[in-house]
Parts: sequence; C-alpha cells; structure tokens
Amino acid sequence: MKITIKNIKLFAALTGFVISLTLISAPKALAATADECGEWHKLAVSIMENRQLGTPIASMLKVANKHPTHSRQITVMIAAAYDVRIFSSLDGKVSIVNDFANTIFMICYEANGKRI
Repeated sequence: MKITIKNIKLFAALTGFVISLTLISAPKALAATADECGEWHKLAVSIMENRQLGTPIASMLKVANKHPTHSRQITVMIAAAYDVRIFSSLDGKVSIVNDFANTIFMICYEANGKRI
C-alpha cells in the first residue's frame, strides 16, 4: 500500500477501532475466535460496499445507533470507510471492499492476542 494522506487517515481511524475493540474485549481477550472476528469482517464488507455504492453516511450511522454495545467501533469503521474515495471501476470497488474487510478482521484478531 502506497503511503498517502488518505492512507494515514485510514490508519488513524482504524487505530481508534483497535483501541476501542481492545477495551471492550479485554475481559474475554483470549476467547476471541476467527468466527467472532468474522462477524466484524462481514460488517466491514457491508459498510464498504455501501460506501462504494454512494450510500449517504447519515444512513450508515443509523446502523451504529442500532447497536449501542458496539456503536463506537461501528462508527469508527464507518468514518474510516467514508475517508476512502468511491472507485469507478468494479475491480477497484471489489479490491477496496476486500482490503478494508481483511484489515478489520486482522485488527480484531490481533487485538485479541491472536496471530495468523
């Protein structure tokens, strides 16, 4: 990944996600599984797909409000997704969705003391 201002902003937003995810999962840190992080992965796919389709951010933030236990983490993910430009090509859209979701999965997995 090329170092750009956008990538730095994405990294900063995702760092906030890591911190908040680590704080909420601290009591059960070692109980996190690939399945649990897979749920965050699915959510990340949905968020970035909606971003790439041009869904307004206000609509997406309603998703966070429906999940009060994890609203902070979801809000950080939405903010990070909306810092990414909308790609015009299908290949670009697919690539950024996969990259974003895989990054979220790895953040979750590693924040819970796991390594691949």
